Amino acid sequence: MDLYILRHTSAADPHGYAQDADRPLTETGRREAQNVADALLEIGNKIELVLTSPYLRARETASIITNKLKIEPPEDCGFLLPGADSTALMMFLSQRRAQSIMLVGHAPDLSYLVSTLCMGLETSGVEFSKGALALLDVERPVRRRRCRLMYLLPLRITEKLGA
Repeated sequence: MDLYILRHTSAADPHGYAQDADRPLTETGRREAQNVADALLEIGNKIELVLTSPYLRARETASIITNKLKIEPPEDCGFLLPGADSTALMMFLSQRRAQSIMLVGHAPDLSYLVSTLCMGLETSGVEFSKGALALLDVERPVRRRRCRLMYLLPLRITEKLGA
């Protein structure tokens, strides 16, 4: 399975929002998400399903991607909430039939997930800046050390690819 992993793009400052979950993307964040979508088109993605954290900034990032790629709208996934259990996410992914899935979520959870899948380590050894995009080749069932990191692109690279 191809597993695309994307950290949400730039969001509003937390001041002025009652809950962290309510922070929207900034105008810059919307442009960044468009650039990531353009890069995915340039690379030649085959994304069938987009799963997103229910937090507003992740949902907005995911929606921009699905709109640009002309695929089904993203599905909220509680397993992508900050602090969620990565083992439960792996079990959930193992049950999905799609051959190409994108996850849109948060740091440091995405770093932990990639480290767990690739190396079996629950550390944040992989840096996910805002808008960073990774592709993993994952064997089913989804488990520790059962995947290969194909690429990890920081936003500055996807912006150039999508230009």
